Amino acid sequence: MKKPTNYFILNMAISDLVVPTMSHSRELVLLYTKSKYDTEWLVGGTIGTILCKLVPFFHDVTTAVSILSLILITIDRFIAVVYPMKHYIMSKTECKVLIFATWLLGMSLHAVYLYTFEVRKVNGVHVCVPGYDKKFGAKFINNYFLSLFSILTVTPTIVMTIAYTIIIISLKRQSSHLGDSFSDRQKRQRAKKEKKIIQLAIVIIITFIILWAPFNALVYLRLFVYNDVMPNPCFLKPFRFIALFCAYANAAINPCIVFILCQVFRQGLRKMLSKNSKIDIVKNQSGGQQLANQREMRNMAHENNI
Repeated sequence: MKKPTNYFILNMAISDLVVPTMSHSRELVLLYTKSKYDTEWLVGGTIGTILCKLVPFFHDVTTAVSILSLILITIDRFIAVVYPMKHYIMSKTECKVLIFATWLLGMSLHAVYLYTFEVRKVNGVHVCVPGYDKKFGAKFINNYFLSLFSILTVTPTIVMTIAYTIIIISLKRQSSHLGDSFSDRQKRQRAKKEKKIIQLAIVIIITFIILWAPFNALVYLRLFVYNDVMPNPCFLKPFRFIALFCAYANAAINPCIVFILCQVFRQGLRKMLSKNSKIDIVKNQSGGQQLANQREMRNMAHENNI
């Protein structure tokens, strides 16, 4: 478990847990109450304003952290496969520094949310909206989201596609030159392990791109087709629901992919569950022993009284 890739996968899993915590509960309430406004905010006052800033902020920060974690996994695997002689296993401290950097960069990219998001009253209903037009001007939102889209979607997709293409070609070349000696068998086993890790990373990346594609399309329509004033035709409301559902589903699907394709994490989960079960057994045994001792003491006291 103590490999850089596993640390980065764990970081991605933690960031995915924030999404349902911060966003899913609100979306479920809006569905239950059949709200007319997708941006309706159920909490008013100062607390409502603070939550209006924090919820979108952490939601998008965790998305950025997931993407940056995928990039770190790609870089680590690329060096390990393509340049095995130059590769070294990063220390725990180095992994922590890189993980901290993903969160710091994600927060820096979305820090503007803390300044612009605000609660407004529209037709007697509180809504949480980004006030870019008042704070920075109308053109800012287009430039800002275009920059985010380039940094967190286009560039990572191109880089990871090229990197994994080179990795796959390198693995095929390395496998074709291996013989039947002991050292070659060891190399072949290592190549199999690398293939499994790369397979896991590729599946996660493809899943991420597919599930976030509808949401990215929705943002593109809003910003560059409708100039931030979305109409309300019949097809847009179900499309928005599908886009949000797919984007949120990514946080739930990622852990499933990891446990299905990664034996190390399955073994780690079994060990964790077995440790908990052993602790419960020990507690039950110690509790039973204490009850037996108490009964024995009561019996002795009763006999002495007799």
